[in-house]
Amino acid sequence: MRWIAIHLMLGVTLLFLPFLERIPLAVLFGLFLYMGIVSMRGNQFFERLSLWATDPALYPRAHYVRRVPAKTMHLFTLIQAGCLAVLWVVKASAWGILFPLFIGLLVPVRFALKRVFAANHLELLDAEEGPEEESETWS
Repeated sequence: MRWIAIHLMLGVTLLFLPFLERIPLAVLFGLFLYMGIVSMRGNQFFERLSLWATDPALYPRAHYVRRVPAKTMHLFTLIQAGCLAVLWVVKASAWGILFPLFIGLLVPVRFALKRVFAANHLELLDAEEGPEEESETWS
């Protein structure tokens, strides 16, 4: 029932298109930029990227920081950043039509990471736990 309600609400938004056309594009771009920046705060990838410029003594007490060596954590983040860069370049180039194929190629890349990293480190780096769940799961 919930899915029907969601799709109905999406359909109802089509009725508001004449009103949405009156909103300046700069306002919409600003809104989406704000939403993107705010959503980065809880994203583990961006948290690990910020660790590259942080003194190791000041690292947060996240479960992956405490249990995974810094070198391993930074290598994992570098690989993720490389995958993101490849996707970004493909999306912005004439090869953009192949973007779904490159998304699909991320699956074999993920399986190949099992050969590079220890299984327990990979599990910790892939975990999606928040701080409140962290003490129960990883203690």
